[in-house]
Amino acid sequence: WYRLATLLVSVVAVAKAGLDILPNWQKYPGWEAYWIAQSLVAGKGYSFPVGHEWLREFVDSNPSLRIHDGIFHLTAWADPVYTFCLAGLVWLFGDYHQLAAAVFGLVLMLAVLGLTHRLCERLISAPAGVVAVLALVLGRELPEAAQTMTNAMLAATLVVLSALMLVKFLEEPSRRRAGVLGLVLGLTTLGCPTAQLFLPVAAVAVAVRDWKNLRPAVTQAILMLVAAAIIVMPWTVRNYMVFRKFVPVRNGFGQIAFVGVVA
Repeated sequence: WYRLATLLVSVVAVAKAGLDILPNWQKYPGWEAYWIAQSLVAGKGYSFPVGHEWLREFVDSNPSLRIHDGIFHLTAWADPVYTFCLAGLVWLFGDYHQLAAAVFGLVLMLAVLGLTHRLCERLISAPAGVVAVLALVLGRELPEAAQTMTNAMLAATLVVLSALMLVKFLEEPSRRRAGVLGLVLGLTTLGCPTAQLFLPVAAVAVAVRDWKNLRPAVTQAILMLVAAAIIVMPWTVRNYMVFRKFVPVRNGFGQIAFVGVVA
């Protein structure tokens, strides 16, 4: 019954968000990831078209960042998972890609709510899951995140999924679950760059959960890190080949911090 209540609340919330978004899908807005997705579909790689670089004056004032091919500037400014998903939608749906992206965001919103209930159910209780879902749908952040073509909703989905996978692992540890946890954490890192911190924290949690039987715990922690590295490493290698710098997922954190706070 609690799951049914969560389903009903979630469907109503997603339907309400859809009524706000879908009638004006032609104006569904997007920014950095959208611009890069359009470059990918145009065959110009993971790059910004000229005139669309975020903080252009910063790029122009740093010669090391002016890596370009014709009128396209290679970049690692946006995290890759949502950007590539968006490029796929642009390629598949053509002129209707904004409608497809809006529906994709609504599906992810439903996933966030369902995963949140499941996580609370395992951590606390089923009623707590309903309360958590109500808190999300009554707040502003989650519904507003579905109103633009950004990584916010996908990142939220991956973060909650990562937490759920960690809880499931700690309930019943095994090498298979450690590997799955690592794969999910690796994907979450590429979809939500600040989740890089989840990797060392999760590894420590896995390694120290059983002091009396440390060897298998450490083995599982290493397996988790290896699985995560398999997912993240190709993108990190690509960034090094482009920028000759170690950029695990994306760059620009320093600049965002600089313009986002009183310098």
